[in-house]
Amino acid sequence: MNKTCRGWNFTSNHFEDVDGRIILIWKDYVAVRILQQSRQSVTCEIKLHGSSSFVFTAIYTSKEREDRRDLWVELLNIYHTFSLDTTPWVLGGDFNQIIHPAEYSLPDVNSFSLDMMELRDCLTQMGLYDLRYQGTLYTRLIGNHGTR
Repeated sequence: MNKTCRGWNFTSNHFEDVDGRIILIWKDYVAVRILQQSRQSVTCEIKLHGSSSFVFTAIYTSKEREDRRDLWVELLNIYHTFSLDTTPWVLGGDFNQIIHPAEYSLPDVNSFSLDMMELRDCLTQMGLYDLRYQGTLYTRLIGNHGTR
């Protein structure tokens, strides 16, 4: 990457997943230390000049329930292994799972599913909270007719 984009660095999870669904890119002035990576996440410590470090976990979760459950266990292990109860920690990405029925695209979904509760419980055990999305709920168009 240095030849094409001077001053930039990157990492990915290609060694853990043939598809390599997660790529992190940063400028030279940001210090990034990879702590852990898997098929569904990359966790790193990030240090910006003049500020305290924090931990960031990039997520791209499988659509399969069992794989998502594996990630919830993995996140709990990361939390305990790196003592993230005392360190600022941000998770971001595509969880392929909503945490509240209001986030579902169909208005008649008005109850919590087991999948929603499992993700919510995982986040609660780690002391993390979902920063509810604000803005347009549907960001892609399906087909040529503008149907959402």
